[in-house]
Amino acid sequence: MGTLFSYSLAASLVTLLLFPVMYLTVNRSTSFRFNRIILLAGMILSLALPLILGRIDLSLPAPALITGISVTGEAFPVVAVTSSATENGFPWIAAIIALYFAGIIILSCREILSFIRLSNLIRKCEKKSHDGLTLCLLTDHSTAPFSWGNYIFLRDTGFESASGCIYLHEKAHTEKRHWIDVILADLFCIVTWYNPFVWMTRQLVKLNHEFDADAEVIRCGINTYDYQRLLVTKAMGGRALHLANSFAASTRNFRKRVLTMNRKRSKKKTMLIAASALPAIAIAWITLSSPVSANLLSTLAAYRFEKSTPSATKAETALTGTIPAIAEPKPKKSADTIVVLPSPLKDQTALAELIRMSVSTLDFDKETKINVGIVLNKEGKVTEVVTDGTDNTLVKAVIDQAVNGVRFEQMTLNGQPIKVSFNIPVVIKK
Repeated sequence: MGTLFSYSLAASLVTLLLFPVMYLTVNRSTSFRFNRIILLAGMILSLALPLILGRIDLSLPAPALITGISVTGEAFPVVAVTSSATENGFPWIAAIIALYFAGIIILSCREILSFIRLSNLIRKCEKKSHDGLTLCLLTDHSTAPFSWGNYIFLRDTGFESASGCIYLHEKAHTEKRHWIDVILADLFCIVTWYNPFVWMTRQLVKLNHEFDADAEVIRCGINTYDYQRLLVTKAMGGRALHLANSFAASTRNFRKRVLTMNRKRSKKKTMLIAASALPAIAIAWITLSSPVSANLLSTLAAYRFEKSTPSATKAETALTGTIPAIAEPKPKKSADTIVVLPSPLKDQTALAELIRMSVSTLDFDKETKINVGIVLNKEGKVTEVVTDGTDNTLVKAVIDQAVNGVRFEQMTLNGQPIKVSFNIPVVIKK
């Protein structure tokens, strides 16, 4: 579950960096087809760039959550293991991920209800064919004219004549298939609903649709002044369907629409706006490639909701017996018992205790920081131990002897056994 949230964060970051380019494109360029390409490319790139860079890898198992082991030089040393999600404190990661999925569920339900309402309108209203399109009569006069797919919903006057400005406007939406952009923008908003720039991107998509449809009406020979006056009149009222393109849906932006009709095209300005996208993409690339972003996204992607089990009890059960017997397990015989430690990805206490006991007999004249890399095979057995950060061969030998060959609980992904590798930073205090 954390993988989707981590992915949405990466996509949100890219959107944040690309939004200024998309905003300038829609508000400065009058090449509406070019604007549409930029907006679609911006949304697709926001979703694809985290996958291209490998920031989100769905095939890898969850990395260990161990961030540090502190060993003190007392007679019976105490081990303190800190993780990214503490058991005693408030589970912030779990709460944030739960809130994220709650938002997805609510918005998905709203989208489904909009489609149900649209389906009911199509089924109940009076219909007729015109120019290869299906015209639907709106009996609810509080709803503004709109279009979806090949359906155009008009009030009485537009329905009878099927030749006025409103019909031409909605026909432009259907012929240019603007509804496809709206579906993509809605899905984008559902996945990254907490990011306000995503919702503003959706507004830009629909605003550009209105600019494009308005320009098509003017090209059909309609007087610009008369059409602008009609637009102002219709923009004062009318309720729009959430997922549809509506003639008067953008009441807050109708002034922009009126002014855009009188604006001249500028190819030079369009090219400059297009060029400004390159630095934004480069910054997004560098940001997602940074170690800080990689560690944060990996930690969130690795999070799993687990049933809480007292770790101390598990550790006591797992460590029954002597350490040598655990460190060098022999083939199981009828008279032998192989002790299997709990997974270090779920319960870190047993592994921390094993490392603590291995170095407790050694003397250190200063605080020592080392990094222990461990590789588990598909059966959960330690097959490789690499100790970095110290030239003390005795420390390396002791840790290697204690950990190498230990068997942990088998790791699985989608029900299949998998190999696991992880690093543990260890701090040994004087």
